[in-house]
Amino acid sequence: MKKMSLPHVKMLIILISVAFIGIDQLIKYVVVDNMQLYDTIPIINNAIHITYVLNDGAAFSMLSGQAWLLCGVTSLLMIGLIVFFFLKSTNHIPTLCSLGLIISGGIGNLIDRFFRGETLFYGKVVDYIDFRLIKFAVFNFADCCVVIGGCLLTAIYIYMVYKEYKEKKIGETANE
Repeated sequence: MKKMSLPHVKMLIILISVAFIGIDQLIKYVVVDNMQLYDTIPIINNAIHITYVLNDGAAFSMLSGQAWLLCGVTSLLMIGLIVFFFLKSTNHIPTLCSLGLIISGGIGNLIDRFFRGETLFYGKVVDYIDFRLIKFAVFNFADCCVVIGGCLLTAIYIYMVYKEYKEKKIGETANE
């Protein structure tokens, strides 16, 4: 099998990210169009429900009511991550995949913040995944993308730091 070139890998990640943004927005559209606010549909009773709620804050409703701040910070972060994604020095494929996930989730929720409100930039994020086995916030597909991408990026960083530490230790042992 022929190995894909880095530009082709980046293009594939971009296409998948755009698809994830589309999936996120489609699910949110279906929820908003077919449910009333606070309606809940049990998928697995007392474990997983689809519950339609709106969130005008960040994770766990932090910074609730701070629409401009959330839009501004998220926009700057997304621009920064997109620029970093396209840098020639960013060529580690797992890192690119994690960036693609974080960017797609960030943009998915940013679309809500820009357009799902009474006025532009005062929108609320549509949340619907209600995991009831533990007391947890209702979240959405975009949130899942951000969390998975962030965990992957953290794991990559820890692995690289460990690998560098291990190589340094081997070098020190060889010099003794």
